[in-house]
Amino acid sequence: MLQQLLYSLSHPNDYAGLWSLDLSIITLLVVFFQLRVMLNQSRMMKQQNEIVIAQDKTNREILGRRVKLRMFGVNGPNEVRVFCVNEGEKTALNYFWHLALPKESLGGHNFKGPANSTIHMADDLFLDGIAFTRVVGTVPTPLFPTRLARVATFHAHASSKRVLCMTVSEDGSYPTENMSDLEICNSFDPLAEDT
Repeated sequence: MLQQLLYSLSHPNDYAGLWSLDLSIITLLVVFFQLRVMLNQSRMMKQQNEIVIAQDKTNREILGRRVKLRMFGVNGPNEVRVFCVNEGEKTALNYFWHLALPKESLGGHNFKGPANSTIHMADDLFLDGIAFTRVVGTVPTPLFPTRLARVATFHAHASSKRVLCMTVSEDGSYPTENMSDLEICNSFDPLAEDT
């Protein structure tokens, strides 16, 4: 046996056909192995592509969510409580609001806000010949979607006049350009209040 091996190595012309057949079989096995690896890689790339598409869809949905804050007032016995409700699909992490009350109806201590908010008086606003005092407040507490929070309280005699409002969050202001009239209702569901 060893003698035949040595003879085949020393006389390649006699066994050239067998060598080329052996090399062809080995080459074919290597090609099949590479083809199998490429098919597995192709399957994995397809799965990764499906995952990336699903992640992109989720990211677009999350980034498409917006905060939409709306203010309204509720008449109480001697005061009007002002609430802010998040009608959007995203939490308002840090928002602020503007109220404009007729100057003659807002005395020195007629206005107050919750303990966790920062409130200050801003420049006066003149609209339709009426002087308004602007009050601006910042609320550091998050306002989750569909939730509401009390942001201010003022004496009831001011509610008979026109009151303007606007909210601003990380997604912009509402209403978008100018202050709008504050909707003041006579009652609302107290169980929905989040103070």
